Amino acid sequence: MEKYRLNILLVEDDEDDHLIVRNLLSQIEGWAFDLEWARTYDAALEALARRAYDVCLVDYRLNGHSGLDILRWVSMKGKAEASGGGCHPPMILLTGYGNPKLDLAAMKAGAADYLIKGQIDATMLERSIRYAVERARNLRMLQEAQRHLIQSEKMVSLGHLSAGIAHEIKNPLGFVMSNLGTLAEYVGAFKRLLKAYETLAEAARAGDAAAVRKTLDRVEEVRCEEDLPYIAEEVDHLLSESSEGTHRIMEIIQALKNFVRPDRSELKMADINRGIEEALKIVGNELKYKCRVHKRLGKLPPIRCYPNRLNQVFINLLVNAAQAIPEQGEVAIRTEATDTHVVIRVSDTGQGIPEEIQDHIFEPFFTTKEPGQGTGLGLAISYGIVQAHKGSIEVRSQEGEGTEFTIQIPNNLEEGIED
Repeated sequence: MEKYRLNILLVEDDEDDHLIVRNLLSQIEGWAFDLEWARTYDAALEALARRAYDVCLVDYRLNGHSGLDILRWVSMKGKAEASGGGCHPPMILLTGYGNPKLDLAAMKAGAADYLIKGQIDATMLERSIRYAVERARNLRMLQEAQRHLIQSEKMVSLGHLSAGIAHEIKNPLGFVMSNLGTLAEYVGAFKRLLKAYETLAEAARAGDAAAVRKTLDRVEEVRCEEDLPYIAEEVDHLLSESSEGTHRIMEIIQALKNFVRPDRSELKMADINRGIEEALKIVGNELKYKCRVHKRLGKLPPIRCYPNRLNQVFINLLVNAAQAIPEQGEVAIRTEATDTHVVIRVSDTGQGIPEEIQDHIFEPFFTTKEPGQGTGLGLAISYGIVQAHKGSIEVRSQEGEGTEFTIQIPNNLEEGIED
């Protein structure tokens, strides 16, 4: 192991045990330690919130609390921050006696190791710390690689959808530009009318009755030539249509921004139906020429999740549904809430999935598409995202009839999400 300084937090309510651990650390050659001592549960949480540590040594018995309480708190905090590149420090539990049940409970709570006081020497402590630190480092590398993989798959999906997205933006942009050209002509007509009214005002101020009559005739002539009553009505229509077009463009751009943004934020409350609407905006061009889309979005409670990641799942499923339909068909997306879960179903009337490969579709790099048409990662990443939300994704398919994917996400996710 490289020789470098380690920041260690020792959570221990007994001063003698604190001195023993400090002495054992001093016997480990080639390492430098910055040891901070927290005597209580509250002091430990305060220290963990204040700074980062390379490893934590936690006594099992604390006044009013146990070391397992700290392990659970740190594990929950680390999971909630994992998407932002964070990783909770490895925790080594110290106890005065051996107990297989306690050992199992410690591992379930997230302990990297379990050491018995009175049996620890410097070599054992060095080995435990070294393994814990190396495992934490490998976990951080794995999490970062997974984030890069998810982001790369997003870019691949966006590449496949780019032509359709450009078309979805070009259509409203086209009629907005056309409307602007028409509005420019209408503005010219109003300018000519305004000029005639200015001439009328000058004649009226001069008291020139003949000029007033002549100018009134000119005003009426302009009204008839330009068909101003029609223009007055048409302007409202053009402005409304142009506003709708620009709003449509902004919706697509915002959906794209949300999709491509790396999801490094903390868990947030989100509306699943809104995410589905954003996914439909992004894949709209893939669907509309070959599919009739049926939406039946039920009333859902907001849930704690990483919304961008779930949107990626919806996009993958909708694109797959469109690609499964050779000519014309139907795609349905439905949502509902149960007492414990939000349920999303995406179905199509496409070719279906042969029974012999249904058990493999969530495997990385498995694909039935032609070379260059897919990475084989879309469903694997979708599966991982749903599992990380402590949810489930299932497929039901009949070859020649269609496929339905059912996703269930807990609506009371409290413990954070693991990458």
